[in-house]
Amino acid sequence: MIKLFISHASEDKPEFVRPLAEKLKAANFDVWLDEYKLKGGDSLRKEIDAALRSCDYGIVVVSPDFIAKVWPERELAGLFALETKERKIIIPIWRNVGVKEVTEYSPILADRVAISAGRDFDEIVHQIKIAVTPLDTYKSLSKTPWQEKYLDLINDISHKRSAASRFDTRDGVEQVREAVCIALEDAKAKVQKMNDQAPDELRMVIVKDEPNALTIAGPYLGYSNSMQAQLKLILRFYAYYEFMNSLRGCKFGFDIIRSGDYEERTKRESLEAANLAPNFDREFNVYWELADTPFGDGSAVIDHAFERFAEHNKMWFAKADFR
Repeated sequence: MIKLFISHASEDKPEFVRPLAEKLKAANFDVWLDEYKLKGGDSLRKEIDAALRSCDYGIVVVSPDFIAKVWPERELAGLFALETKERKIIIPIWRNVGVKEVTEYSPILADRVAISAGRDFDEIVHQIKIAVTPLDTYKSLSKTPWQEKYLDLINDISHKRSAASRFDTRDGVEQVREAVCIALEDAKAKVQKMNDQAPDELRMVIVKDEPNALTIAGPYLGYSNSMQAQLKLILRFYAYYEFMNSLRGCKFGFDIIRSGDYEERTKRESLEAANLAPNFDREFNVYWELADTPFGDGSAVIDHAFERFAEHNKMWFAKADFR
């Protein structure tokens, strides 16, 4: 079954979008429309992002209200990011707009063959069926094992191209920023959970909480003769974005630091550091890579960092002098 995402302005819903969606459902299409799929409490952005990633085609109802709004523009950008040179997934429908308005809004969209909303709904559905026929035929074919493998290869190549396109979009950067924020919140929750089980003198302390960084001090481990100071280790998480509209150069990492005094930088030494690069999985969720090692979501990175932090604390505790 072909999956269709309908991008539209809410003003076009009563008279055009809703009747069109019903006709498409009756024609055996799997239609994503916000009022069909969203329930109370759902995250609007996450649900729409997931729908965009899973759709086969995007029906874009271009109207004066669509052009005037920000949210439909973001949906359109998401659909463009999913396209490849070989496969276009956007099917425009022009409603009460002409070439001049669409060209001023998006020259690329104006260059696409569009369906006129002035036709009756049955004719519009017929035109959509023609547009999706190649994929519909391909999906209906029974596949031998070698075809399955080749299809997997095609999907892998398509995904890599789509992921590469998403790397150079503002939405891609925002998605990674959101993933980093979730990871840092997870780190704070883990500190709180550990502190609930530890005596006061062995608790970790969050010494700096910033939008893209989090610094955690471990417990004092005793006196360090080599540093001539009380010894503690610092765990610092950080994220770096080189560009606002591209993930090239972006990194999310951690640094484990030996310190006699957090404020005294001359007595600090990095014991272990890791810089991870973002990537997108087949569902276009963010995951992180260290060299060639994938780390899943940000929570996996946080767990790995705390595991290394615990190992370093154990090692330096054995070396500390409590006399």
